[in-house]
Amino acid sequence: MPGFSSYLPANFTACGSMRRVGAAWIVFAVIAMAAHPRTRKKHIASSFVNGWYAMTHRTRNRQPHWITPVATLTPLLEQEYRFDIQRQSSPLLTAWQWGGGKGLELIPTRSTEVIITQPNFFCPGHGFNCSWQSYGGLLKYRLAAAPESAGNYVVTAFLGASHALTGGIGQVAPGAGWGKGWGRFDIQQAFSFGFITGLHSFTLSSPAGNSLLQPPDHQLSLNTALQYHYAARKLWPELELNAAWLRGGNQPGMTAYWLTPGIVLGPYRLHKSWGFTFGVGEQFPLSAFPGNVHNLIFTFRLPF
Repeated sequence: MPGFSSYLPANFTACGSMRRVGAAWIVFAVIAMAAHPRTRKKHIASSFVNGWYAMTHRTRNRQPHWITPVATLTPLLEQEYRFDIQRQSSPLLTAWQWGGGKGLELIPTRSTEVIITQPNFFCPGHGFNCSWQSYGGLLKYRLAAAPESAGNYVVTAFLGASHALTGGIGQVAPGAGWGKGWGRFDIQQAFSFGFITGLHSFTLSSPAGNSLLQPPDHQLSLNTALQYHYAARKLWPELELNAAWLRGGNQPGMTAYWLTPGIVLGPYRLHKSWGFTFGVGEQFPLSAFPGNVHNLIFTFRLPF
Protein backbone atom coordinates (compact mmCIF):
# COMPACT_ATOMS: atom_id res chain seq x y z
CA MET A 1 0.00 0.00 0.00
CA PRO A 2 1.50 3.35 -0.97
CA GLY A 3 2.39 5.79 1.76
CA PHE A 4 0.85 9.22 2.27
CA SER A 5 3.85 10.85 0.57
CA SER A 6 3.12 9.07 -2.68
CA TYR A 7 -0.06 11.15 -3.11
CA LEU A 8 1.78 14.49 -2.81
CA PRO A 9 3.32 16.40 -5.68
CA ALA A 10 7.05 15.99 -6.09
CA ASN A 11 7.70 19.66 -5.31
CA PHE A 12 5.50 19.71 -2.17
CA THR A 13 7.15 21.30 0.84
CA ALA A 14 5.31 20.38 4.05
CA CYS A 15 6.30 23.26 6.29
CA GLY A 16 5.78 26.00 3.68
CA SER A 17 2.40 24.66 2.64
CA MET A 18 1.21 24.39 6.23
CA ARG A 19 2.23 27.98 6.87
CA ARG A 20 0.31 29.18 3.79
CA VAL A 21 -2.77 27.18 4.81
CA GLY A 22 -2.57 28.55 8.36
CA ALA A 23 -2.26 32.13 7.11
CA ALA A 24 -5.28 31.66 4.83
CA TRP A 25 -7.38 30.40 7.73
CA ILE A 26 -6.34 33.39 9.87
CA VAL A 27 -7.31 35.83 7.10
CA PHE A 28 -10.66 34.04 6.66
CA ALA A 29 -11.33 34.15 10.43
CA VAL A 30 -10.54 37.89 10.60
CA ILE A 31 -12.91 38.65 7.68
CA ALA A 32 -15.64 36.50 9.21
CA MET A 33 -15.26 38.20 12.59
CA ALA A 34 -15.39 41.65 10.98
CA ALA A 35 -18.45 40.84 8.88
CA HIS A 36 -20.41 38.98 11.56
CA PRO A 37 -21.57 42.02 13.62
CA ARG A 38 -22.98 43.75 10.53
CA THR A 39 -24.67 40.57 9.35
CA ARG A 40 -26.12 40.03 12.79
CA LYS A 41 -27.40 43.61 13.02
CA LYS A 42 -29.03 43.33 9.60
CA HIS A 43 -30.60 40.03 10.60
CA ILE A 44 -31.96 41.52 13.85
CA ALA A 45 -33.36 44.57 12.01
CA SER A 46 -34.93 42.40 9.32
CA SER A 47 -36.45 40.08 11.93
CA PHE A 48 -37.91 43.06 13.82
CA VAL A 49 -39.49 44.59 10.70
CA ASN A 50 -40.86 41.24 9.54
CA GLY A 51 -42.25 40.52 13.00
CA TRP A 52 -43.84 43.96 13.20
CA TYR A 53 -45.49 43.58 9.79
CA ALA A 54 -46.78 40.15 10.79
CA MET A 55 -48.23 41.60 14.00
CA THR A 56 -49.98 44.45 12.16
CA HIS A 57 -51.35 41.98 9.61
CA ARG A 58 -52.82 39.82 12.38
CA THR A 59 -54.18 42.92 14.13
CA ARG A 60 -56.08 44.09 11.06
CA ASN A 61 -57.38 40.60 10.37
CA ARG A 62 -59.02 40.57 13.82
CA GLN A 63 -61.32 43.46 12.81
CA PRO A 64 -63.59 44.24 9.84
CA HIS A 65 -61.92 45.18 6.56
CA TRP A 66 -63.87 48.40 5.95
CA ILE A 67 -62.38 51.56 4.50
CA THR A 68 -61.78 54.75 6.49
CA PRO A 69 -64.50 57.32 5.66
CA VAL A 70 -63.73 60.71 4.12
CA ALA A 71 -64.43 62.79 7.25
CA THR A 72 -65.46 60.48 10.12
CA LEU A 73 -62.71 59.14 12.37
CA THR A 74 -62.74 55.37 11.93
CA PRO A 75 -62.77 53.05 14.99
CA LEU A 76 -60.57 50.63 13.04
CA LEU A 77 -56.84 50.39 13.68
CA GLU A 78 -55.03 51.46 10.51
CA GLN A 79 -51.44 51.79 9.34
CA GLU A 80 -50.94 54.33 6.58
CA TYR A 81 -49.79 57.80 5.63
CA ARG A 82 -52.66 60.19 4.93
CA PHE A 83 -52.78 63.66 3.40
CA ASP A 84 -56.02 65.62 2.95
CA ILE A 85 -56.77 68.79 1.01
CA GLN A 86 -59.81 70.89 1.90
CA ARG A 87 -61.46 73.80 0.13
CA GLN A 88 -63.51 75.69 2.71
CA SER A 89 -66.12 78.21 1.59
CA SER A 90 -67.81 80.68 3.92
CA PRO A 91 -69.57 84.05 3.58
CA LEU A 92 -66.26 85.67 4.57
CA LEU A 93 -63.78 83.92 2.31
CA THR A 94 -62.76 80.81 0.41
CA ALA A 95 -59.78 79.05 1.96
CA TRP A 96 -57.56 76.07 1.21
CA GLN A 97 -56.18 73.80 3.89
CA TRP A 98 -53.30 71.45 3.11
CA GLY A 99 -52.80 68.48 5.43
CA GLY A 100 -56.28 68.32 6.91
CA GLY A 101 -55.10 67.33 10.36
CA LYS A 102 -53.86 63.96 9.08
CA GLY A 103 -50.45 62.33 8.96
CA LEU A 104 -48.66 59.10 9.85
CA GLU A 105 -50.74 56.28 11.36
CA LEU A 106 -48.90 53.38 13.01
CA ILE A 107 -49.92 50.19 14.86
CA PRO A 108 -47.26 49.71 17.57
CA THR A 109 -49.12 46.92 19.41
CA ARG A 110 -52.01 44.58 18.62
CA SER A 111 -54.59 46.81 20.37
CA THR A 112 -53.32 50.35 19.76
CA GLU A 113 -52.76 52.89 17.03
CA VAL A 114 -50.78 56.12 17.15
CA ILE A 115 -51.47 59.00 14.74
CA ILE A 116 -48.89 61.78 14.35
CA THR A 117 -50.53 64.67 12.53
CA GLN A 118 -48.61 67.04 10.33
CA PRO A 119 -49.09 70.83 10.65
CA ASN A 120 -51.89 72.22 8.48
CA PHE A 121 -51.01 74.88 5.94
CA PHE A 122 -53.93 77.32 5.78
CA CYS A 123 -54.40 79.80 2.89
CA PRO A 124 -57.51 81.98 3.32
CA GLY A 125 -56.88 84.16 0.28
CA HIS A 126 -58.59 87.57 -0.27
CA GLY A 127 -55.63 89.47 1.17
CA PHE A 128 -55.05 87.21 4.16
CA ASN A 129 -51.67 85.67 4.79
CA CYS A 130 -51.10 81.91 4.55
CA SER A 131 -49.82 80.29 7.74
CA TRP A 132 -49.05 77.00 9.41
CA GLN A 133 -51.79 75.98 11.82
CA SER A 134 -51.98 73.29 14.49
CA TYR A 135 -50.26 69.92 14.79
CA GLY A 136 -50.95 67.09 17.21
CA GLY A 137 -51.60 63.41 17.65
CA LEU A 138 -54.15 60.78 18.55
CA LEU A 139 -54.02 57.49 20.44
CA LYS A 140 -56.53 54.69 19.78
CA TYR A 141 -57.15 51.66 21.98
CA ARG A 142 -59.30 48.92 20.48
CA LEU A 143 -61.61 47.51 23.15
CA ALA A 144 -63.30 44.79 21.11
CA ALA A 145 -63.45 43.66 17.49
CA ALA A 146 -64.37 40.77 15.23
CA PRO A 147 -63.91 40.27 11.47
CA GLU A 148 -66.73 39.79 8.96
CA SER A 149 -66.88 36.05 9.60
CA ALA A 150 -67.24 36.36 13.39
CA GLY A 151 -69.49 39.32 14.21
CA ASN A 152 -68.33 42.18 11.96
CA TYR A 153 -67.93 44.91 14.60
CA VAL A 154 -65.36 47.10 16.37
CA VAL A 155 -65.32 49.31 19.50
CA THR A 156 -62.47 51.75 20.17
CA ALA A 157 -61.56 54.49 22.67
CA PHE A 158 -59.26 57.33 21.72
CA LEU A 159 -57.57 60.45 23.05
CA GLY A 160 -56.53 63.31 20.78
CA ALA A 161 -54.50 66.44 21.39
CA SER A 162 -53.44 69.37 19.23
CA HIS A 163 -51.50 72.60 19.62
CA ALA A 164 -51.50 75.73 17.46
CA LEU A 165 -48.18 76.98 16.15
CA THR A 166 -49.29 80.55 16.92
CA GLY A 167 -51.42 81.84 19.77
CA GLY A 168 -50.61 79.17 22.33
CA ILE A 169 -53.95 77.40 21.84
CA GLY A 170 -54.19 73.71 22.61
CA GLN A 171 -57.02 71.21 22.56
CA VAL A 172 -57.53 67.87 24.30
CA ALA A 173 -60.28 65.61 23.01
CA PRO A 174 -61.17 62.24 24.55
CA GLY A 175 -63.75 60.15 22.73
CA ALA A 176 -64.85 56.76 21.45
CA GLY A 177 -66.02 55.09 18.27
CA TRP A 178 -67.81 51.97 17.15
CA GLY A 179 -68.82 50.23 13.94
CA LYS A 180 -71.06 47.39 12.76
CA GLY A 181 -71.34 45.69 9.41
CA TRP A 182 -74.02 43.67 7.64
CA GLY A 183 -72.74 42.08 4.44
CA ARG A 184 -71.59 44.88 2.10
CA PHE A 185 -73.06 47.62 4.30
CA ASP A 186 -71.45 49.13 7.40
CA ILE A 187 -71.94 52.02 9.78
CA GLN A 188 -69.10 53.79 11.60
CA GLN A 189 -69.59 56.40 14.30
CA ALA A 190 -67.28 58.48 16.50
CA PHE A 191 -67.85 61.15 19.12
CA SER A 192 -65.44 63.35 21.03
CA PHE A 193 -65.47 66.09 23.63
CA GLY A 194 -62.81 68.70 22.99
CA PHE A 195 -61.88 71.53 25.30
CA ILE A 196 -59.46 74.36 24.78
CA THR A 197 -56.30 74.77 26.83
CA GLY A 198 -53.93 77.73 26.79
CA LEU A 199 -54.62 81.23 25.50
CA HIS A 200 -57.82 82.21 23.72
CA SER A 201 -56.20 83.86 20.74
CA PHE A 202 -58.02 84.53 17.51
CA THR A 203 -57.58 81.89 14.84
CA LEU A 204 -58.23 84.32 12.01
CA SER A 205 -57.81 88.09 11.72
CA SER A 206 -58.44 90.53 8.92
CA PRO A 207 -55.58 92.55 7.36
CA ALA A 208 -56.75 95.48 9.46
CA GLY A 209 -56.41 93.41 12.62
CA ASN A 210 -60.12 92.84 13.22
CA SER A 211 -60.88 89.46 14.77
CA LEU A 212 -63.20 87.23 12.80
CA LEU A 213 -63.24 83.87 14.56
CA GLN A 214 -62.33 82.77 18.06
CA PRO A 215 -62.12 79.16 19.23
CA PRO A 216 -64.90 77.91 21.52
CA ASP A 217 -64.22 76.86 25.10
CA HIS A 218 -65.32 73.33 24.30
CA GLN A 219 -66.86 71.36 21.47
CA LEU A 220 -68.84 68.13 21.27
CA SER A 221 -68.58 66.35 17.93
CA LEU A 222 -70.58 63.42 16.57
CA ASN A 223 -69.80 61.91 13.16
CA THR A 224 -71.65 59.04 11.50
CA ALA A 225 -70.73 57.34 8.21
CA LEU A 226 -72.88 54.90 6.22
CA GLN A 227 -70.94 52.90 3.62
CA TYR A 228 -71.62 50.37 0.91
CA HIS A 229 -68.88 48.25 -0.67
CA TYR A 230 -68.74 47.32 -4.36
CA ALA A 231 -66.03 44.70 -3.88
CA ALA A 232 -65.29 43.99 -7.57
CA ARG A 233 -64.52 47.67 -8.28
CA LYS A 234 -63.10 48.53 -4.85
CA LEU A 235 -65.61 51.36 -4.57
CA TRP A 236 -66.95 52.63 -1.24
CA PRO A 237 -69.82 55.13 -1.75
CA GLU A 238 -70.84 56.74 1.52
CA LEU A 239 -73.05 59.27 3.22
CA GLU A 240 -71.93 61.02 6.41
CA LEU A 241 -73.68 63.20 8.96
CA ASN A 242 -71.30 65.48 10.86
CA ALA A 243 -72.45 67.49 13.88
CA ALA A 244 -70.73 69.89 16.28
CA TRP A 245 -72.02 71.69 19.38
CA LEU A 246 -69.88 74.74 20.22
CA ARG A 247 -69.80 76.54 23.57
CA GLY A 248 -67.81 79.63 24.56
CA GLY A 249 -65.67 81.98 22.48
CA ASN A 250 -67.44 84.53 20.31
CA GLN A 251 -69.79 81.87 18.90
CA PRO A 252 -71.47 80.63 22.11
CA GLY A 253 -74.24 78.09 22.03
CA MET A 254 -73.94 77.31 18.31
CA THR A 255 -74.87 73.98 16.71
CA ALA A 256 -73.65 72.98 13.26
CA TYR A 257 -74.70 70.09 11.03
CA TRP A 258 -73.25 68.94 7.70
CA LEU A 259 -74.32 66.27 5.25
CA THR A 260 -71.33 64.73 3.48
CA PRO A 261 -71.79 62.50 0.44
CA GLY A 262 -68.57 60.97 -0.79
CA ILE A 263 -66.77 58.02 -2.31
CA VAL A 264 -63.51 56.22 -1.52
CA LEU A 265 -61.59 54.09 -4.03
CA GLY A 266 -59.16 51.35 -3.03
CA PRO A 267 -56.98 50.14 -1.65
CA TYR A 268 -55.05 49.41 -4.84
CA ARG A 269 -51.82 47.50 -4.45
CA LEU A 270 -48.63 49.34 -5.41
CA HIS A 271 -45.73 47.21 -4.19
CA LYS A 272 -45.69 44.30 -1.74
CA SER A 273 -47.60 45.58 1.34
CA TRP A 274 -47.94 49.17 0.04
CA GLY A 275 -51.20 50.39 -1.44
CA PHE A 276 -52.99 53.55 -2.56
CA THR A 277 -56.44 54.87 -1.61
CA PHE A 278 -58.18 58.00 -2.84
CA GLY A 279 -61.43 59.64 -1.76
CA VAL A 280 -63.49 62.77 -2.27
CA GLY A 281 -66.50 64.23 -0.50
CA GLU A 282 -68.29 67.53 0.02
CA GLN A 283 -69.88 68.79 3.20
CA PHE A 284 -73.17 70.67 2.78
CA PRO A 285 -74.46 72.71 5.75
CA LEU A 286 -77.80 71.76 7.30
CA SER A 287 -77.83 74.58 9.85
CA ALA A 288 -77.42 78.35 9.80
CA PHE A 289 -73.98 78.30 11.35
CA PRO A 290 -71.71 81.26 10.43
CA GLY A 291 -68.81 78.98 9.56
CA ASN A 292 -68.19 76.80 6.54
CA VAL A 293 -70.85 76.87 3.84
CA HIS A 294 -69.25 74.09 1.80
CA ASN A 295 -66.20 72.00 2.53
CA LEU A 296 -64.76 70.03 -0.39
CA ILE A 297 -62.42 67.27 0.84
CA PHE A 298 -59.81 65.29 -1.11
CA THR A 299 -58.11 62.47 0.78
CA PHE A 300 -54.95 60.57 -0.30
CA ARG A 301 -53.67 57.53 1.61
CA LEU A 302 -50.76 55.12 1.39
CA PRO A 303 -51.57 52.04 3.52
CA PHE A 304 -48.67 49.74 4.36
